[in-house]
Amino acid sequence: GVIASVAKLRSRCVMTTYDPDTQEQDLSVLRRIASEFGGRMALDCGVLGGGRIAVGDPVELLEPEEA
Repeated sequence: GVIASVAKLRSRCVMTTYDPDTQEQDLSVLRRIASEFGGRMALDCGVLGGGRIAVGDPVELLEPEEA
C-alpha cells in the first residue's frame, strides 16, 4: 500500500464545475461543496511510503501515531 500524509484541506476551484466531456458548466457543484463541506473538498498530501494504488483500492484513515 501507500502511506500519505494530509497537510491540509483545500477549497475547490471553478474547474470542478465543468463536465470533462461536454465542457458545460454546472455551478450547482460548487454550491453543493459549499453547503455540505464548507467549500473544502480537496487534500494537500505528501507520500510517506510508496507503493501501487489503483482506482477502487480501499482507503483507510489512520491517526498520526498509527501511520
